Amino acid sequence: MTTRRFSTLLAEFRSSLASAPERVSMDQILEVFHERGFGVIMAFIALPLAFPVPKPPGISTIFGLPLLFLTLQVAMGRHTVWMPGFIRRKTLDRAKLSRTLDGLIPWVVKIEPFLRPRMEHVTQGKLSRLSGAVGAMLAFFITIPAPGTNTITAMGLALMSLGLVMRDGLAIIIGGIFGLAWVVTLTSLYIYFGKEGLHALQSFL
Repeated sequence: MTTRRFSTLLAEFRSSLASAPERVSMDQILEVFHERGFGVIMAFIALPLAFPVPKPPGISTIFGLPLLFLTLQVAMGRHTVWMPGFIRRKTLDRAKLSRTLDGLIPWVVKIEPFLRPRMEHVTQGKLSRLSGAVGAMLAFFITIPAPGTNTITAMGLALMSLGLVMRDGLAIIIGGIFGLAWVVTLTSLYIYFGKEGLHALQSFL
């Protein structure tokens, strides 16, 4: 079976919102994406964080915690997203969700030529759990409100998420290595130079 592009899934979801109620529940969103829910929701959260634009204080923690919750489930070997009932019943404004998709889809289309099903064994079994553990580490760093811990780390996790959606094991590996390399860099700077090292790196970037 051919794996449909992520942009196609998003576009179909965007079109379905035209006939949806004013509020769309998380349960409805999960139903749309089925078994690809992990990658879709993770990418949906991580991609906005990956954009190199100023973000309100605390937004990385707010977004990072759901990412940590999801990546830990992947690390535990779950195949479908588990959320408590009160979260599944949470609703999002249809108009705002549509606008978010309108802004997200063009970016996804630009990076999709580099994503395709390959090395699919990375998305299954023990290797899938390992990628979940790596993703959880990146998500944890995203939640830390410190200079430099958000954007580039989110880029790595976003690439891993897209690899999960498209069953692209190579993208998962590259995203994981990219994110972990940044985490190691930040940790080393903090150990040797403290917060001043992180602020210097932020100023350089």
